[in-house]
Amino acid sequence: MTSLFLRILLWMYLPFLLLICGVMGWIIFLLAQATSRLNLLLASSAPVIVLLGFTILQVLWALRGLFSRCSETQEMEVCVPSRLLKPVHSWLEEISRRHNLWLPDNVRFGAETIAHVYEDDTGKRVLVLGGAALAARSQAALGGVIAHELAHFTAGDTRLSRKAIRRVQVMALLEYNFASQPGSFLNPLAWFVRLYHVVFGLVWAAHSRQQEFAADRWLLEHVGGDTAAQALLHLAATERLPWVRLANIAKAHVAANDPIEHLFAEHWRRAQSISADDWEQACRKELKRKTGFWDTHPSLKDRPGALGVSSRHALRLVRDQQSPRARELFPEWPKIEKLLTEKLLAVFLEEYFGQT
Repeated sequence: MTSLFLRILLWMYLPFLLLICGVMGWIIFLLAQATSRLNLLLASSAPVIVLLGFTILQVLWALRGLFSRCSETQEMEVCVPSRLLKPVHSWLEEISRRHNLWLPDNVRFGAETIAHVYEDDTGKRVLVLGGAALAARSQAALGGVIAHELAHFTAGDTRLSRKAIRRVQVMALLEYNFASQPGSFLNPLAWFVRLYHVVFGLVWAAHSRQQEFAADRWLLEHVGGDTAAQALLHLAATERLPWVRLANIAKAHVAANDPIEHLFAEHWRRAQSISADDWEQACRKELKRKTGFWDTHPSLKDRPGALGVSSRHALRLVRDQQSPRARELFPEWPKIEKLLTEKLLAVFLEEYFGQT
């Protein structure tokens, strides 16, 4: 039901904006006509005309988001030579064949992610593997995460997101314009636009949660309860351990002006030093978190793959490193690590010096 409602909201958005602009233009015409015929003082209607006209310009200016081209390589992503990806392609083909999943067209590496998927402007399916996950996770744990992400390709979730992205960009531009111009709050017609955005945001979040539930059910059915729970715990519990997050490690070294050539090795060292109490506490907190209306991902306790998983059993799952480490899939991992480290540090250096 939310999928249908979301598609209707996406389809109706541009006609809705044009209708709002048409109504405001009609009001401007009536005011100008009344001013001319009734010899009213221009000052009495000018503020309303200016306000309505300015809102129309804001809407028209925001429509440029429909024609902007999304960058195929995101800020925190790195494309590596194809020769370095041969082992991972074989691994992905095995996962795809075993679980009847769609393969990605491109594989990239992200500095600050575990794994995620999307479709680019040309419709090609892109899988982004996190350098931190490759450095610190086992092949079994990361394989479960990847199976969950590839299920989004198979279900068509990424296709809908690609089709919606430009309208979402228009909404974001309009929200920024309205927020940066306080006078917009005086226009009741602008309120309807913002109300539309609120309804769309709530439906988008609900639809996204349903997509996650569908991927979870698929994962649970095909790989079993423990593997599904392990994948979901790795996705969620790590967020409760901020000192292990790659971005925080990079920021600390940038702020202290400390050279670091092996960023992911430091991440691995910190991940291995996490105590059992820390892991258990992180899992327990995550299992207690509730899902909010604006959350695009359901809380861990609401996800079918984590049902019936106690904090003690969760601890054993997230610390299970019996299978080979994921980085062993890449004989030339040091080269990939160097590329990712340079990318991540460059981003945070620019951010740090831009703020000082």
